[in-house]
Amino acid sequence: MEDKIYRSRHDLLTGLYDPQTFIVKTEELLSRDSAKKYTFIAIDVDKFKTINDMFGTRLGDVVLKRIAGWLRDYCGGSGTCSRIGGDHFVACMPSELVDAAYLAQCSPIDLSEYEVEYTAICHFGLYEIEDNSMAIHTMRDRAESALDAIKGNYLQRTMHYSELREGAALEHQIAGRMEYALEHGEFRLFYQPVFSLSRCAPVSAEVLVRWMNPAMGMLTPNSFIPVFEHNYFITKMDVYVWEQACRKIKEIRERTGRALRLSVNMSSIDLYIQDIAERFIAILDKYDIGPGELNIEITETSYMDFPQRLAMFIGKMKERGVKMLLDDFGSGFSSFGMLRDLDVDIIKIDRGFVKDIGTDSGRPGNIVNSIIHTAKMLGAQVIAEGAETEDQIKFLAETGCDLVQGYYFAKPMPEQDFLEYLEQFETKKFQDVAYEKLGELDIDSLWESGRSTNMIFESVPGGVGLFEREGGHISAIRVNRRYYEITGTDPAMLFNSKYDLCNAIYEEDLEKLLEACDRSEETGEPEVIVCSMKHVRGQVMLVEIRVCFVGRAGDLVIYSFALQEIRDRVIYEPASRAAAGMDAYIRQAKQKLIDKYIEGGIIAVYCEHNAPIYYCEDHLAQVAGFADAEDLVKSTGGELAGWVSTADYRRLSDSADRVFTADSEHSIDAGRCMLFRKDGSCCWVSISGTVAETEDGRRIAVMMCVDKTAEAEAEMEVRRQLERFRLLSESEHSITFDYDPVADINVYEVSFPGEKTRQYRVEEYTEQASVSTHIYPADREPYLDKLKQLELVGGSGTFDFRHDLFGGGYIWSRVYFTAVTDDAGKVVRVVGRIDDIDDEVRARDELMLRAEKDSLSGLLTRRAAFDRIKEIMGSREMRENAVFMIFDLDNFKSVNDTLGHVAGDRVITAVGDALHRAFRRSTDIIGRLGGDEFVVYYIGTVHNNFIGERYSAARENVTKAMTEFAAEGLKVDLSAGVAIVGPEDTFTTLYQRADDALYRAKRNRTHCEIG
Repeated sequence: MEDKIYRSRHDLLTGLYDPQTFIVKTEELLSRDSAKKYTFIAIDVDKFKTINDMFGTRLGDVVLKRIAGWLRDYCGGSGTCSRIGGDHFVACMPSELVDAAYLAQCSPIDLSEYEVEYTAICHFGLYEIEDNSMAIHTMRDRAESALDAIKGNYLQRTMHYSELREGAALEHQIAGRMEYALEHGEFRLFYQPVFSLSRCAPVSAEVLVRWMNPAMGMLTPNSFIPVFEHNYFITKMDVYVWEQACRKIKEIRERTGRALRLSVNMSSIDLYIQDIAERFIAILDKYDIGPGELNIEITETSYMDFPQRLAMFIGKMKERGVKMLLDDFGSGFSSFGMLRDLDVDIIKIDRGFVKDIGTDSGRPGNIVNSIIHTAKMLGAQVIAEGAETEDQIKFLAETGCDLVQGYYFAKPMPEQDFLEYLEQFETKKFQDVAYEKLGELDIDSLWESGRSTNMIFESVPGGVGLFEREGGHISAIRVNRRYYEITGTDPAMLFNSKYDLCNAIYEEDLEKLLEACDRSEETGEPEVIVCSMKHVRGQVMLVEIRVCFVGRAGDLVIYSFALQEIRDRVIYEPASRAAAGMDAYIRQAKQKLIDKYIEGGIIAVYCEHNAPIYYCEDHLAQVAGFADAEDLVKSTGGELAGWVSTADYRRLSDSADRVFTADSEHSIDAGRCMLFRKDGSCCWVSISGTVAETEDGRRIAVMMCVDKTAEAEAEMEVRRQLERFRLLSESEHSITFDYDPVADINVYEVSFPGEKTRQYRVEEYTEQASVSTHIYPADREPYLDKLKQLELVGGSGTFDFRHDLFGGGYIWSRVYFTAVTDDAGKVVRVVGRIDDIDDEVRARDELMLRAEKDSLSGLLTRRAAFDRIKEIMGSREMRENAVFMIFDLDNFKSVNDTLGHVAGDRVITAVGDALHRAFRRSTDIIGRLGGDEFVVYYIGTVHNNFIGERYSAARENVTKAMTEFAAEGLKVDLSAGVAIVGPEDTFTTLYQRADDALYRAKRNRTHCEIG
């Protein structure tokens, strides 16, 4: 019985109060001390649906339980808390215990233990209760109004209702003037340069916008962009900025001949426009903008909301030569998975990471370093945003980040200041005064006469650079990225005034390099030499350097060097070099290469009982965790038998005995063997070698051992996973598939409990699936559409559908799929598995039904009604001829006070039926806000008498339902506040107008007012 009572009062998933119990408990809490201040909190997980879609509902349930546990601890015994449906939670607790700063920083959702690269963010709406006797649903409305204002905002996680009132006034003011401001040029373009550390000059700029508002002064984007995104004005603004930027590029090009490279921002809202790519390209064509002159910055929000539409947009832009920049990487949900899916050219690291570079933890710096290296592997550039200090610049230069944007170099500036800023760098090409000796020799024209020239320099296989020589010193002027990778240098090191290339060349080869420079200047022809060079980490490299004379200014000479490391070519030197000890040189180089590229080493043992160790390299001993070879000998008794596993020692001994004959080649190939580490764990090495006879007649085996531990452990893990999957597959229904779209053949592997896996091959699969009774009829077309989509665009993901592949009726299943492509990007396979989620879906549907339906009235709950209304308001077509109505029962409290709450519940049920009869169309949204308040959203033709007719019908139905209470002398009437939906309305403004109208109707006793 106790369990049944508990289940009736608590949410089954989280264990928190259910909504009805929460109301009762909160009313009791507030009534204990009417003078005490309490705060009502509404909580929401931003983009919770994404978690379910990407990682499954099981992980989504984990998130909800984690939030519930954290919320229960936070409220303690001083407050109340509840899960009211989906990912929505509420709480009420003493104001003195509510710390908004703590809420803004806390993230109770940690998914790292599930190996998920995802951070879920909570937002909090706060309402400090002004009157403890106020209806709970009113408190909740106000807290959730504050919450709605910041949903999706990564920079603000808390909002007080009092702030919302001020914000609503500002929002009205902004929305009322935006069209006028755009038409009359109040929006001005500002430019923030992007600075190249290697060139010590700006190379591009981001276009920003400022609003010169006559009444409020200059407004930054933070104050008006969110409003524009809510009312969809942002697309007009973006198109305006794009066109102004193109106009400016063309104007500067024609007036000065200088190429101006700019990037403009794009809102995720723009992707609602089907032909947005064509609009952008039309603007480029109108102003004759070339590839790379105007580029686009996108945010992760676009990826989260419209991944496929964004991918298509990027494809069209790339065809036109527009570079794509991923802005604010790391600020919210960003993960390296986005870099896999989006073909972006430049990644902009969020200013939050750059700001924290140099902190004690070192984590921000490590993250920045990881992003930079990942971007390089993907062939993308990196821009670090928000650099403000010299230490940050130094760190970025050392990690190979050449492009920087921030206040250290320049703030956003108006057009004239920006052009003057660029002119400062026109006369000074390099960072050192000595470069000015070059006079008329323009290095920029050599290195970057155009975009195609720069592309050639960056795409050659070796390192390429321009160097200056003054006497016996050679220093770098400019190099490509590959030069840094070959030599291990970075911009901060290479362009330091103390750096000299001559110090990196071995002394015996330095004279050869200088002579090649002289010959190239004398003949005008390139010279090629091979010499030894020191890598910054100490190892020796054999490099080929192609020297080409460029120009001279006095004692200063400019050369181009093309440098390539030699790894797989045999270099033949004159006999004199060999006579000078070339054998020793080769042996030394060979040993260094082995030390660098091979984990392991040489061991020699006597071919006798237990194989006494004759010689062992320290490097090999260290692979197994010993300090050195001496430590290995002491720990193992000096015998190989004490170090190798028994089975592998026997196999190794047999191999040595077999190959030792008088007339055969002495070689050992024992394959992979297991060694015991010093701590008792195991490692694996591949052993091969030779057997010889010493002068005293003893046989000795000399063997090379190469560490194969990672390979062996990986194979064991694969075997373990395969066995685990086999056991899992045989214990429950499981289906895997391999679809060949070219041959249109699908191969299923279906496992039944207690039986072996069965394989089915279906030819002409799409035709068979279109008529198959194994797929639920309503799901066939979406299923095949998803398959066609995969064939066209590839990708991976999930898809839910119903099937009857096991017999016994249709069940819900989830398809996990991945499209495999060839080198040309064509989809050649679609592979995946199908999981049974029938119980999960049914449980979710039951919970959703319980969460969305009010138990008394049968109408939608407040949250469900509001969510549907907001969704409808997102469509411009659904805004026209729509009406929002709030109904309130007059004198309802007297029913509860006189006849009791049971009778009050009957009234609520009757009113729910009455509203259903008055608004009976399927498109009408009818909900109970809580208590005795109800809401209706009507879509359709609204004529002059509509509001009066609908209100009268609803009131008449309520009056009929109240007949039984008239005998008791109780009269329950109906009041209404109405707002007709306008083109600029947000849900908040619409609700506020209707609520104000209801207040006037009750105060003036007019029963119905329009706001």
